[in-house]
Order: sequence, then C-alpha cells, then structure tokens
Amino acid sequence: MYYGDKIDQEGCSGSGGSSNRNQEDSKERNRSAGRAGKRNRPSSCKNIDICRTRKAKKEEKAKEASVSVVFEFADKKVVAKELLAKAKEAFSAAHKDVVVEEMNLYINANDGYAYLVVNGTEYPEDKIEL
Repeated sequence: MYYGDKIDQEGCSGSGGSSNRNQEDSKERNRSAGRAGKRNRPSSCKNIDICRTRKAKKEEKAKEASVSVVFEFADKKVVAKELLAKAKEAFSAAHKDVVVEEMNLYINANDGYAYLVVNGTEYPEDKIEL
C-alpha cells in the first residue's frame, strides 16, 4: 500500500510508531462524524479494498488444495476414497441391522481384495474387489 513516500509490502500491517497517532486521529474523525458505534478499519490499512482482495486471495488458495490417495499395482489404479465409499455402500446394503460405529478397510494387493472390519468384527464375505 502507499503511505506517502513508502509502499507497505505487508498489506494491512502497521507502519511503526505512527499507528497510535493514526488511530487517535481516526477515532477523533469518527466521533466528530457521529460514527463512533460503527466498526472501523484499522488505521494502518488506508485502502480497505486492497486488504480485502489480499485476504480473499489467501482464502482462495487454501480452498484449492485437494488431497487423494491412489494405489497403483498390477496395472491397476485404485482411489482410496472411491473404494471406501463402495465398501460403505455394499456393507450398509447387506447388513441393514448393523449400526456402524467404526469401519476399517484393509487392502490386500496380493489377493486383489479389500476386506472390511466393522465395529471390531471381520466380514470376509463382504470383500471388495480392487
């Protein structure tokens, strides 16, 4: 941001000792304008649009991150999230009377199957083909 002869590279961060004086000036202007109850921007942030834009860009970068786990073996690719969803669906369709509190999925690439353990009980008949 531009402060007279200086450019603030940090965006909305303060500029040393002058911030207290700027805050006092800002409070006085607000009192005289009758806006004492409204929320004010920090005195170190002269251009609120730039501060909002930078904050929005940071939030946007954080939202872009995507994580996935993919197993590759024997010319196959298995996405862990899809395999888990398939296992949940198959188990709930086959065992409507079981309330699932904990579900573990064990992947055995040698066998080509994923095995379910639900609530500490193994269900080998409900294996999922990879």
